[in-house]
Amino acid sequence: MSADPKKTDETVEEIARFCSRLLGTDPKAPLAGVQSAPLAGVVLETWFKLRGSDEKPAAKRDAPQDFEDAVFSQPWTVYSIRCSANGRVYVGRASKGFTDRYPGGRWWDRTHSAMLKSDLEQYGRSSFRVAIHACADEDDMIRVEAELQRSNRLFTYNIKREPDAK
Repeated sequence: MSADPKKTDETVEEIARFCSRLLGTDPKAPLAGVQSAPLAGVVLETWFKLRGSDEKPAAKRDAPQDFEDAVFSQPWTVYSIRCSANGRVYVGRASKGFTDRYPGGRWWDRTHSAMLKSDLEQYGRSSFRVAIHACADEDDMIRVEAELQRSNRLFTYNIKREPDAK
């Protein structure tokens, strides 16, 4: 059984109008110039929620991440934990390294973010990826963390205001 092409076209047009209103862009190309793939996931998730649909954007299900790489134990790092299903991110810093802060890389055992825990339960651990940003020293680490939190402020799990860069 195939989808009704007319209904599909109407749905695409409805999503385009929604994106255009949400982002303040041209209705004919609502995502033109938008460089963030996670933004598309957040927009679609919001659209489905507002529409009251049971449909959900499909979460990308990859193999769980391996934390054996030396970059995870490197000191003076900023880490970001991003959910590929909805684009949300948690940004933090680890002066002694990510695996020192989260032994074995098991961040899911020690997070205090209720939203992150909820999404972890909903989407599964394989929908999350940790990225490490190496820094030169503590001042650089604080600056990079603040920049990443500021640039992701619309889709963050962080509930505290970003730290002031030194």
